Amino acid sequence: MKKFELVSIYFLILFSYMSLNAQWIRTYGGSGSEYAKLVQQTRDGGFIIAGQTNSSQSRTTSDVWVLKLNIDGNIEWQKIYYANLDSILLSICQTNNGGYILSGYVHFYSQERLWVIELNSSGDIVSDKIRGISQDYFTSSIQQTADGGFILTGYFYSKGEDVWILKLTQAWDTEWQRAYGGVYNERVGSIQQTNDGGYILAGSTLSFGAGGEDIWVLKLSCTGDIEWQRAYGGIEDDNAYSVQETSDGGFIIGSNTKSFDAGQNYFLILKLTESGDVEWQKTYGAGLNENANAVNQSNDGGYIVAGSISAFGTGSSDFWVLKLLQNGNTNLPCRFIKKAIVQIADTYVIPEGINLSLGDSNFYFLITYPPIQGLSQEDSHAAVYELCSLKPLITIRTTLGGTTDPSPGNYTYNSGEEVSITAIPDNNAQFMGWNGDASGTSNPMKINLDSDKSITAIFIS
Repeated sequence: MKKFELVSIYFLILFSYMSLNAQWIRTYGGSGSEYAKLVQQTRDGGFIIAGQTNSSQSRTTSDVWVLKLNIDGNIEWQKIYYANLDSILLSICQTNNGGYILSGYVHFYSQERLWVIELNSSGDIVSDKIRGISQDYFTSSIQQTADGGFILTGYFYSKGEDVWILKLTQAWDTEWQRAYGGVYNERVGSIQQTNDGGYILAGSTLSFGAGGEDIWVLKLSCTGDIEWQRAYGGIEDDNAYSVQETSDGGFIIGSNTKSFDAGQNYFLILKLTESGDVEWQKTYGAGLNENANAVNQSNDGGYIVAGSISAFGTGSSDFWVLKLLQNGNTNLPCRFIKKAIVQIADTYVIPEGINLSLGDSNFYFLITYPPIQGLSQEDSHAAVYELCSLKPLITIRTTLGGTTDPSPGNYTYNSGEEVSITAIPDNNAQFMGWNGDASGTSNPMKINLDSDKSITAIFIS
């Protein structure tokens, strides 16, 4: 009997075969926690995915984990990168030479410093660079631009938290920088260059919208002037972490929402037109702390989404990767896709010219290749699971006072399979019975999975 436990945070990938392409859902992770932050389709049709992991046997801290997948979601190579510094990965993109550039920040001499890792096409380190940033400025996204330079985004403290955009030349000299913000706090999750030479920016705003934090999207010219700006969200917090221009001239937004199901956290994917109107919107997940961190359009016109989920997998949290059709669906039945209805509001921010210093005027090499000064890379070995399928699913829950065997969570089994569930009360607690698709006091309880089922073990102390 083979079962699939939905307990930890994983990449989730939607999987089904069609005549010309494949849709899939899979998870990737180890025994600890993994958080997928970035995903991009590569020029060979595969995907590059990056995030954080603490599953490495030789480390107790969170390290940078990068996986190169082929078009079917199989792993081509995977590596772990770490230094003797507390580092957080924030961005990855394929460079013009076929390699990759990763950016984030490290805690360096009591300051936040921009950290850039350059990799070749096999994931080997070409160079590792750090540039000083004072504690008042934080970076969140970097992308190589068509002219060979880079666009860098983050936020800094002014009247509140304001978005900061810095355009750099290929030699990392400053071309221009501007600030964007309202009365309260605004943050940027991602920026991408658009086909017209401008930029699309997605983040969050507290100054505008329907309530709490709302998704904030700005279309900018090549020099940072605002062409249009809007907020999207509901009454709770909604935050965007990824944006990309799509082949039809519109935009795909990857975000998280608590507005559509009693405050539970779901992926929220918005497909926008060229002018910022909503074409379609969907939530994804089981409402157990899902976080969407990256979305990109794939070569077949669909989308690849990466984040984290705590309802599936083998560890406490794992990468979740979704390969979606052009309309946001998958060919296989999937219980984790729902409709959403965001409220749309115009925002009224005027960009300001600023002159913030990055600290050091030039990059200096902290670590070179071959790795020195404590930086190393490891092959990692992740379990991979396929989720959405025709198999029936059972959801097991408990009240306070006990647990179950199998433990509370979501599981899939073969159709018609009989599942035995045992209630295990805590000390000084008593098992009272079952509620849901099976009731009574039998322990263990046997359930025939001829369809999706849900059951709750009731305990009293």
